[in-house]
Amino acid sequence: MTELRFIPLYKVRTFSEKLNDTFEFIRQNWRLLLKYLTYMVLPVALVGGLCQDALMKNSFDAVVSNDLDAAFTFLAKMGGYFACYMLAALLATLICYSVMRLYQQRKGDMQDIGWPEMRHEMWVNFKRMFIANLAITFMMMLALGVMVLLSAATMWFLLVTLPAFVAFVLTLTYVVPIYVFEERTLTESIADSMRIASKTMGGIIGVAIVMGILTSILSTFIALPYYIILMVRAAMLSSAESAASNPLVEILGFVFSVFSIMGSLAASMTMIFAMNFQYGHALDKEYGYSVEDDIKEFEEL
Repeated sequence: MTELRFIPLYKVRTFSEKLNDTFEFIRQNWRLLLKYLTYMVLPVALVGGLCQDALMKNSFDAVVSNDLDAAFTFLAKMGGYFACYMLAALLATLICYSVMRLYQQRKGDMQDIGWPEMRHEMWVNFKRMFIANLAITFMMMLALGVMVLLSAATMWFLLVTLPAFVAFVLTLTYVVPIYVFEERTLTESIADSMRIASKTMGGIIGVAIVMGILTSILSTFIALPYYIILMVRAAMLSSAESAASNPLVEILGFVFSVFSIMGSLAASMTMIFAMNFQYGHALDKEYGYSVEDDIKEFEEL
């Protein structure tokens, strides 16, 4: 059996190497990722699929009946779907960071990862991610408020404030990975992210664009069966035939709804892995972590 190549997080990489290592990391750990996606994310996706499928059916009913109660029901189901999707996305993100941290700590040996170890890792990461994202949200709202105040005088300020706001948001890209992967305080993580991200903004934009296109294509392809079911429902309504009376349409609608949610989350996980490898490239370029590791391994010989 061929021994799997260990993929270090901290390594200076070319653009193609970042993408190659992203997909190689997923290839090596797909069983573990699928296992915890099934255990933790799928139950939430099942509830979200029910909400999404009911939401789509209710939207058809609201259009046909033009009923105010149907509109309120539509909003309630939309809220349920949004809550389920956000919870599922949070769990998927936690799985990404936890698997990456364990992979680095164990030097790629992921054979005997158990639930207690994974649960502990996810709980630690959740606390740090929550604090980091809370700080990022506060800083973004503050920056947005300043932009709005400056633009209130004249809209011409938007030509300066809008690009400045986008650049400011990009400098916060590394806050979460630094705070999760490194033993640093929140203020140190923010300062390091703003300093290092400003030097590697081209890489951040490049990875985001390429992976964004790939994940969008993949998500659309996975959701295609559900879009077909929606078109079938619309056709049945237009022909005065009730889609609700067809059990096959109902079952396929629910199954493909869950499948589209899981596929969308799986595609977004590739973006998280790619951005984390971009982060590892940036920090190794700044601090030379891989050189330090090479020296330690040489001294241990």
